Amino acid sequence: MHARRAGALLPESRDPIAQRVLDSAREVLAQQPGAAVTLDEVISAARVEPAGARRLWSSDQDLMVGLIARYLLEASRRVSRALREDPGRARPDRLCLHLVESLRSRVLVCALQRADGDLLGDAVDDPRTVQLTRQLMPVGLVAEMVGIWRERGLVCLVCEADHQAFSLQCLLRGFMDPLMAGVPLHGSHARDDIATETFAAAVDRVLGRGPASDGPTRDRPDRDAEAESLAAASADVPRLLAERTASVHSLLGL
Repeated sequence: MHARRAGALLPESRDPIAQRVLDSAREVLAQQPGAAVTLDEVISAARVEPAGARRLWSSDQDLMVGLIARYLLEASRRVSRALREDPGRARPDRLCLHLVESLRSRVLVCALQRADGDLLGDAVDDPRTVQLTRQLMPVGLVAEMVGIWRERGLVCLVCEADHQAFSLQCLLRGFMDPLMAGVPLHGSHARDDIATETFAAAVDRVLGRGPASDGPTRDRPDRDAEAESLAAASADVPRLLAERTASVHSLLGL
């Protein structure tokens, strides 16, 4: 099957049976958090003909991979839309936080982050799941985003790009579970806004500020260098996400 272009509609947008299956899968997951769901029970909950549902998902594993992909694709669309509305969100601390918050309360994505085999079943080791992590999970996106921020002068250039990317990946891994699930960090009773502020400040400290973040330059006193760089980055990142989206569509044969 030929891959559709980035941003193309997913099958369920035109198929009411597929939409009912996906809606039911999300409901079943919400009703039994921490437990894997099966395609049979989702089909039963959706009250659709099994043959119709199995045209798109042939097994429990396929359904889980498909659900993870759709959560990540939805998050990618939200991030791109947010950047179009407010280029200031391309600033590293804000964008990293937005990437994480776009996935908040997505049970399967949290399970993917933890490699939770109890919830994901065989999908945890599925090669498609590995590719989804690399393509659209925040830890898989930051290396290229660091390159964008460096090119646009938004982060410090003293450290090597690889070092910055690795440090940021480690930081994301430490913060993602509690931030995505909306739980306190390390058993503390810190408010949610304190947790997010702490994360944003940590991103800023890891990456540092680049020359464009220091305001207008001497040779261009009438222009805001940071705003110009943020506008460029806010166009670069959606292009990256569109490329990754196209890869995911191709991976899943959508």
